[in-house]
Amino acid sequence: MGCRNTVRLFVATSRRGEFREVFHQRPSTQVGSATSLGPVGWSPDGRWLLVEAGDWYYASDAGGLGILLYDRRRNSVVRPHLEELVLKALGQPCSVLIKQILDFDASSRVRLTLADQVEPGETEASTHCFRGAEEWLLDPAKPAIERAPSQR
Repeated sequence: MGCRNTVRLFVATSRRGEFREVFHQRPSTQVGSATSLGPVGWSPDGRWLLVEAGDWYYASDAGGLGILLYDRRRNSVVRPHLEELVLKALGQPCSVLIKQILDFDASSRVRLTLADQVEPGETEASTHCFRGAEEWLLDPAKPAIERAPSQR
């Protein structure tokens, strides 16, 4: 329970193999927690690097996924607020669970599988924002989110 980790994201600054840090997160002060980063891939237009960001608790199944996006054009990292974006898209507040971070579509939008966050004692039938797990598209340039065409 005393483990603590720092996560860092580096990107290449040249073809000679030089790197620089673009994201840094210090260890959580909460005992027994951990963070992780896992690069998923670059967008087809080369602007965005999609990174899976995890928050975990040692010796537990608790935790969850989030996303980080490195914007090569602006040389910055953004963490989209999915709950706010879904609220804007659906017109109601939702407790969003990222089930899966897929990849980018051909238009450089992030493909995500989202569902309602189901709390202990609730059933999937008691959810109100999603019809089970649904594929959504996040446009990081706007930012905006919408159901994938196959989910409408």
